[in-house]
Amino acid sequence: MRWEKVFLSYATQDLDIVNTIAQSLKRIGIEPYIADRQVGAGLRLADKIVANIADSNCFVPVLTHNSERSHWVNQEIGYAQALRDYLFTVPLAEDHSMMRGFLEGVECVSLLRYDLDDTIYRLMLRLRDHINRHFSVLRYLTTNCSSCKIDYVSTLPTQEDINQAIERAAVFPISCPKCKSTNKLEPRTFRQV
Repeated sequence: MRWEKVFLSYATQDLDIVNTIAQSLKRIGIEPYIADRQVGAGLRLADKIVANIADSNCFVPVLTHNSERSHWVNQEIGYAQALRDYLFTVPLAEDHSMMRGFLEGVECVSLLRYDLDDTIYRLMLRLRDHINRHFSVLRYLTTNCSSCKIDYVSTLPTQEDINQAIERAAVFPISCPKCKSTNKLEPRTFRQV
């Protein structure tokens, strides 16, 4: 198990949302695992999924009207529940009535399709708090320079700095070490603006 790995459980129809979330998690050093529903000959998809849930520190089921009908999402939730002693679960719920069964009583983050940045911010806040409670692993931010196109690493802002930037509706200016151009990052998702 790695402290910075998050298993994202989702319905295929919600892959665009999950990919957007995954990109933001990668920026702060969290490795998202997005289950590929295709496997090679001789491999079992269930074995691959079970191994990756067990290797994760956090389990994030993306609960939408699409996922309610997904057998995979429901089975992944059940397996994650069996590992609940060491697997932190943060559901993203489009509707709080979706918090049934094993997830009943678990605090969720509201999945707002019209404000996905806010959803991502609240998820990253919960994950960052939980992961850093155990180890200080989330310390760096990876950015791709809009000018010279290289990836570079800088120090991840403190949660206090992030909250202040959000309150001021400000961006984080990060200078590229190679070309010295300034890249402006949205404070909730660290996406370039």
